[in-house]
Amino acid sequence: MRSEKLWLIVLVLCMGGCRNTSPPTNPTPPPKNPFASLYTRITPIQVKAAPISEETQRACNQFASELLQKLDKPGENLLFSPIALTLNLAMMLNGASGNTRASIARALGVEKVDEKVFNQQMYSLLQKLRQSSGVTLYTVNGVWVDQQIKPKTDFLRTLVSYYEVQLWGTDFRNSGLAARQINDWVAYQTRSAIRELFQPNDFADEVMAAVLVNALFFDGTWETPFPAENTRPDKFFLENGESREVPMMRSGGGALYMMTEDFQAVGLSYRSMGERFTFYLFLPYEHRTVGWMREQWTAENWAKWRQQFHKSPGTIVMPRFQIEQHHDANLQDALKAMGLEVAFDPHLADFSRLADIPDIPEYREYRIRIAKVVQKAAINLNEYGTRVVVATGDSSGVAATSVPFHLVVNRPFLFAIVHEETGIVLVMGIIRDPAP
Repeated sequence: MRSEKLWLIVLVLCMGGCRNTSPPTNPTPPPKNPFASLYTRITPIQVKAAPISEETQRACNQFASELLQKLDKPGENLLFSPIALTLNLAMMLNGASGNTRASIARALGVEKVDEKVFNQQMYSLLQKLRQSSGVTLYTVNGVWVDQQIKPKTDFLRTLVSYYEVQLWGTDFRNSGLAARQINDWVAYQTRSAIRELFQPNDFADEVMAAVLVNALFFDGTWETPFPAENTRPDKFFLENGESREVPMMRSGGGALYMMTEDFQAVGLSYRSMGERFTFYLFLPYEHRTVGWMREQWTAENWAKWRQQFHKSPGTIVMPRFQIEQHHDANLQDALKAMGLEVAFDPHLADFSRLADIPDIPEYREYRIRIAKVVQKAAINLNEYGTRVVVATGDSSGVAATSVPFHLVVNRPFLFAIVHEETGIVLVMGIIRDPAP
């Protein structure tokens, strides 16, 4: 039996401004893939995999850290996939120009990285994420373009070559049909874990140009499972001083471990051949809060902490948990606060490398911009593993010891699922209540 994880992220692009919301007269469903002919004219670039530089690894984790700070809300659980959003913005980088391109590059922390080199590194990362035996992990990119829009060949060639996108056409004037087509694709890619990402009214008030979707699915079994017979109810203490009984798993198999004067942390490995993945859990001591722990989680600290984990005997007591979250307006606010305002601006956004605006009256006065950013995610962590259907930082030092540790996770904690070779965070979250 495996545990579950599933991640999904979406960017919605539109032409700025309102439109006539009445449906077209006698709308007809578009062909199964009206852009199939485009593929015959697009010769994919022969992509060379490039090493994922330390600079890019650090940039990915700094982006994760900034999102962590912006998305966290006191008293609530948090779950998101920074790498899924990175991949979407990386694709958009190839369609942006001028200040819009510069703002996306700065937000991603890759303003000094050549665009082609960055695409090569993202291609390398996608290949690595698919090269694991024992862990099921895949990521798939889909792009829906309005039938009135003419995407530029260079943009499509880049996405097909480096990001292996599936390209589709739809009629966003028929918002019900467009929502159904995208939702059907999302349900198929996430094995029906996410069925309704969009509602028809999500497309009703804008002249829509394109929708980009990235689905990331991770299903891993613990290298050392928690014996199910050891799970029993115990107290978990909430931040408001109350407590509740939740199923607490117990294992004496040891783990990667580190500790400081302010927190303990463990790394639980997933069973895998080839690429390795680890679930890291950060538990602040009682004189600290999980909010403090969140503030310490920076790319710089994470790089330092990774070197301090060591295999150690010990026991772990931690809760089972299963949560689902939907990010929409709060994710857009976070990205704007990270310097992406211009990409959302109907007057200033410049995605001129993505598509030409149709020379027809209803489109002439519009600009392509990012209208909506959505991420929906769910996680199920149990005795057998994890399934995701896409953790003072520099305290007085680390105690490296072979003395058995004892970690009881009975209060709020931070976690991250990490690709071990690069240290890049795939999934992050904060659990304040394992049974909301």
